[in-house]
Amino acid sequence: MKGKKRLQVTLGMVIIVLALAALIYDTTRSSAMRYMEVAEVAIGMPELQGKGLRVRGRVQKGSINKSREDLKVQFNIEDKTGTISYPVVYTGLPPDTFKDGSEVVVDGRFSSEGVFEAVQIQAKCPSKYEMEDQAGSTSAPEGHDPVTPSQQP
Repeated sequence: MKGKKRLQVTLGMVIIVLALAALIYDTTRSSAMRYMEVAEVAIGMPELQGKGLRVRGRVQKGSINKSREDLKVQFNIEDKTGTISYPVVYTGLPPDTFKDGSEVVVDGRFSSEGVFEAVQIQAKCPSKYEMEDQAGSTSAPEGHDPVTPSQQP
């Protein structure tokens, strides 16, 4: 009787460990996304279809098309030079900072037709980068007087 009880406990523990291992494997496999720039996608495109990706690029100006009925957003994501672009489809509300020319990171997969089916969109705030560009220049932003070190209190 003692041996049978020990076997049952051991078997139960093995089943629990295997179930946890399977759960961890499945979670990491489905959440593992390869991070790429749009230009990198162009190089490896055929092999990337159907795989989880996180793609960084810029929203192509004039490409945003929003449907209010089904919350579908369609746009093109392009590389830094604007020479390579891919169509993106997303269902949901895009971030407030999502607009023409904004830098975006989209998570999803490429369909067999070459359309990126996004499950998440992250848009960076362009005003932050405009301020950084202005801070690096010698002229002050519009409406502000430049302050030189000798003028500071």
